[in-house]
Amino acid sequence: MEQELTLSTDTADAAANEVVSAPADNFFARSARGMADSYGKAAEVGADLSRLRVSSVGPKGAWVRHLPSPGFSETTTSVRNTGTEASHVDGVFVLCGCAYLSASFWPETIAAAHRAIDAHGVGSYDSAPLSGETLHHEHVKEELLKLYRPAGGGAAFLTISASMANITAVPMLVGRGDTIFADAESHMTLMQGFTASQARVLRFKHGDMQELERKLIEFDRTDPERLRRRLLVSDGIFSMSGHVCNLPKLVELARRYQCRLLIDEAHALGALGPSGRGTADHWNMDPTCIDVITGTLAKAVGAQGGYIICNASLAEEASYEYTTNRVFSSGVPPSIAAAASEVLRQMNAATPATIASSASNTFSSMYHKQRRNIGILRDYLHQLQEMGIDTDPNCAPGAVQRIIVGNERALFEIQKRLYQRGVYVLGIVYPAVSQGQDQIRLTVMPVISEVEMHQCGKAIVDVCRSVLNG
Repeated sequence: MEQELTLSTDTADAAANEVVSAPADNFFARSARGMADSYGKAAEVGADLSRLRVSSVGPKGAWVRHLPSPGFSETTTSVRNTGTEASHVDGVFVLCGCAYLSASFWPETIAAAHRAIDAHGVGSYDSAPLSGETLHHEHVKEELLKLYRPAGGGAAFLTISASMANITAVPMLVGRGDTIFADAESHMTLMQGFTASQARVLRFKHGDMQELERKLIEFDRTDPERLRRRLLVSDGIFSMSGHVCNLPKLVELARRYQCRLLIDEAHALGALGPSGRGTADHWNMDPTCIDVITGTLAKAVGAQGGYIICNASLAEEASYEYTTNRVFSSGVPPSIAAAASEVLRQMNAATPATIASSASNTFSSMYHKQRRNIGILRDYLHQLQEMGIDTDPNCAPGAVQRIIVGNERALFEIQKRLYQRGVYVLGIVYPAVSQGQDQIRLTVMPVISEVEMHQCGKAIVDVCRSVLNG
């Protein structure tokens, strides 16, 4: 079975060649070609981590099999393997996943999922708008509304994935003849939503509020009466850089130029702010200042699925409930919804005081440890910065951090050496990031202990210094 799921480098190349017969300016064709090319370059250095297959995973990391690969011998890694059966004496610390709170392993979430499986089975009955939701799904929506619309008057919808939330939300807010103003580093799923909407897209330089305002002023000249709909879009935390959007300025500009504001909270919820409630929490702002919030239950919440939050009148106007994306997609399984609602319930019950004392509930304890580990990692990134290596820990207070390498071969060499030292990181290359911005993307989980986090940080500094300044 494992062999059937394996995509070799040759197979990836063939698949990419088949896809890229599309026009050269097709974003997804370029992505396929770029991915196949990067796999080939990684394999040359012996860092083809596309050949890793997870045998088991636990709160602290993953135990993996490395499929046969020339240039990356199993015997050179810290993951011991004997024959076809893995002897997992050593694992690897995962610093590239999105389990920002390790919530999949909380006893409470596992127990909630078990109870729901006993009552509802393992799958979903139908699509969400029809008969695919249970009381567990209603509890998820109630907890999301407590987070984002605490005064009431909001509407919440669940989708099978975060990507489906973006692909659904954007076309329901704007269409042909309307205009989207989007940060240049908008997540790819937002870009898919832009394409589906058929609206005009005006992109501004990443985080550049002055350029955004210039574009809004220029656009006002073409539509002075503001007859067509306008949508301003940004990630809360950008998935590659870890940067936090300038929410106060975005809200100000959206109001001044009569735009609706959509913020994708996928990487911010459970990873940012004094209470861990995301971008508005970080800026000490009322989350109702954001017209539409999309996000995921698959990262900090540790479950699966996406969500859309807005006010009730906008939900009725946009007819979210009956969009084809939701009607023709199965819903989130009840067991997953039950686990998600438990995490969100604990998140709503926590306060900055309980988080600071690591008391009250599991969320408070895990978020406290996450913030500790982020602080430790940022200290080591500051060391790299002092060596002249491009990191920006001051700009990224969340769980996503990065080291810009700018050279694919050096990037994959770092990736390989860190894996050999038991630290599993992810190298990101074009087209996922801009050309010349090849980077190690690091993420932080709370269940790695303080001592272990220092071990990971020292390994990162040693390897980067050796490869980049050696």
